[in-house]
Amino acid sequence: MKFKRNLYPVLVAVLFGLCSLIHGVTETSRLALENQALFFYGKMFFGFVGIGLGYKFYRDGLSDFWAALFMANFGAYCVYYVWLAPLYEIAFLQGAIATSFFSMRRQWIYPLIWGFTMICIMVSYPLQDRWGVVLPPVDRLDWYWASTIFFLMGWFIHKFAIGTYRKDQDRLLRFGVIGKETTRLTHDLKGLLSSPLIMVDALRDQSQKISPDVLEKQLLLLANDMENVREVLRSIHRLVNVDELRVSVDILASLQSAMKVLERRLQGVRIQLPERKTVYGNADRMHSIFFNLFLNSVEAFETKAHKSPEIVVRWEGATLVFSDNAGVEDSDKATRSSKDHGSGLGLELIRSDLQEIEANFDINFNQTSTVIKIHFPTAK
Repeated sequence: MKFKRNLYPVLVAVLFGLCSLIHGVTETSRLALENQALFFYGKMFFGFVGIGLGYKFYRDGLSDFWAALFMANFGAYCVYYVWLAPLYEIAFLQGAIATSFFSMRRQWIYPLIWGFTMICIMVSYPLQDRWGVVLPPVDRLDWYWASTIFFLMGWFIHKFAIGTYRKDQDRLLRFGVIGKETTRLTHDLKGLLSSPLIMVDALRDQSQKISPDVLEKQLLLLANDMENVREVLRSIHRLVNVDELRVSVDILASLQSAMKVLERRLQGVRIQLPERKTVYGNADRMHSIFFNLFLNSVEAFETKAHKSPEIVVRWEGATLVFSDNAGVEDSDKATRSSKDHGSGLGLELIRSDLQEIEANFDINFNQTSTVIKIHFPTAK
């Protein structure tokens, strides 16, 4: 898990290190004889430092100090080689863009290091003219290298840096939903834990004689309540820690598991569940989808003080239809906003989860009902 989270800075550092080492081995002969040793040993030094920092990022994660050290190493590399070979301004752009996605608390580090590097490169030009420094001509291989490195860097940014950001946003959204429901869930847990307390008090009261049959019934109620507590805690964990494994998911079991968390708030709601059927998807995201669907409906019922609330879940062929009779005041609204009830976070999570499992869905609100149709992907 640590490796996945730190994968982006690890890849950037290792890519830099490997390219420096490969250049040192393959490109040295292009330079004038008096510069070849400077070129080769410089490439070896910067390359090994880059790979070493990549290992450090993998082992201990990214910190401000080590990120600054990597950027300083990269900046020094650019300034050093501006004096020996052409196109190292492109290396400056590659380093500045790649490290702009490093997450650091001290935001002044980035502009300080790369701004200073840029000034050093600009100062190098008039000094080279004054001292008559002549660089080797640009070769087509230089452009091959530049294009390849830009492609790999862009791919790393697209897949890992932005992917990590999206995962963090998704998790924060989930914590937002749980945070909003904390008071209610705590109240539910208190209710579930009341049975053992009542039974202990009764056993301590010697004036009461509890028969074996009554004791057995109380123990069964206690066992049921403890199972509910465990299910609630498990459900909360699944809402914020999503395992992305794709498997066949029992929709009925997933619906029943999500209902457990809201069991007390759903007591007055008539619920019709579908027949048992499995689909291809992610169990944790399916749990999150159904939890937020039930939550969205129950909030609407509570806001309107609905007298006969009803939720119907049924199959229409391969499409799952989730509907309630809450409705919204304005049928043109695309979502239930905080003006109606709640925060709107639940519906955002539903959309996010459905998109992640590549499910097609359609949401329709009107004054009397809400209908959500979900068509799940088939196994690949």
